[in-house]
Amino acid sequence: MIPVGSLDYAQARMQSRLGRRPSEPVWSAIEHARELEAVIDLARGTTLADPLQGLGEVREVHAVEGRLRVHWRAAVEEAALWMPGRWRPALRWCAVLPDLPALHHAASGRSAYEWMRADPIYRELVDEDGVRVPASHALAPLAASLHAPRELARAWGNEWLRRAGLSAEQLEDLVPLRRLLSHRLVPATVVAEAGQVRVRRALDAGLLAAFRRHAIEPLAAFAYLGLAALDLERLRGEVTRRLALPTRSFAS
Repeated sequence: MIPVGSLDYAQARMQSRLGRRPSEPVWSAIEHARELEAVIDLARGTTLADPLQGLGEVREVHAVEGRLRVHWRAAVEEAALWMPGRWRPALRWCAVLPDLPALHHAASGRSAYEWMRADPIYRELVDEDGVRVPASHALAPLAASLHAPRELARAWGNEWLRRAGLSAEQLEDLVPLRRLLSHRLVPATVVAEAGQVRVRRALDAGLLAAFRRHAIEPLAAFAYLGLAALDLERLRGEVTRRLALPTRSFAS
C-alpha cells in the first residue's frame, strides 16, 4: 500500500482528480444551461460536484464566492496532506490566492465592501481606514505590498519561494502558475471575454504540460492546484452570472 504523505500517493490522488475534470463538452453544456439547477446536474460525477454542493439554495453572489473560497482552502489543505511534510508550507500558502484581490481593494484607499466586513477571514483585517494585517497573522508576509497589485503578486511569489526552497530555474517550469496569479489580480472587466478564453486555455495547457513533465515530483502538486484554481474560477463565472442575470442566455 502506498503511504499517505509520499510523492507516489500524491501523484495517484492528483491523477484521479484530474481524470474527473469536466471535459469541454461538459463545459459547453454548462454554458448553455439556463438554470443553476441544470448546471449542478451537469456537474455530477466531475470535480465540480463538491464545490457546487448547497449552492442551489444560495442567491447572493458574495455568498457563492465565499463558499467557493472555503472549498478552495479545503482543496489546498487536502493536496498538502497528500504530499510529504517538506512541501506542505508552500502548498498551504496557495490557500490565500483568492484573498489577494479583496485585500488589494481594501488597502487601496477604497472602503471595504459590506460582505468583507461579514466574511470570517476579512472582517479581522478591514476597518474604516483600510486593511491592517497584524504581524502574527497568516497574511503578514503580504502586509508591506498590499497597495500595488504587482507588488502583491511579487510578495506572494517571494514567500512561496521561501517556503518551497525553489530555485529560479525550477520556478521557470511553473510560469503558467505565475501567470495565473497575475491574471487573478486583473479585474475581469479589463480583459475582453474572447481574450479571457484564450488566456484560460493557454494557462490550462501550460499547467497540464507542467504536471505531466514533473510527474512524481513536488512541482506537480503546484501545477495540479493551478488547474483546480482555473476550474473553480470558470465555475465561479458560470454561477455568479446566472445569479446576477437570471434571464440571460449564457451560450458562448
